[in-house]
Amino acid sequence: MVQGIEKAQSFDADQVAAALESMPKVETPYGPGKMVGKDLIGNNRLLARSIPFTRMLKDGKMEFEFLPVK
Repeated sequence: MVQGIEKAQSFDADQVAAALESMPKVETPYGPGKMVGKDLIGNNRLLARSIPFTRMLKDGKMEFEFLPVK
């Protein structure tokens, strides 16, 4: 949401939504994501993000990888 507000330079919901829909990537706590949904709901207002999964335990620490967003 903050990224959309920053790009739109506005708090207007329509302008923020338009900004988010036009962004090629949105940063999330789980890695990059993107707004999708045009084919499903008619606009890009659904967030698809990388899915984290534990890769392995290495030296007593979990390493994470992210499945990419297509």
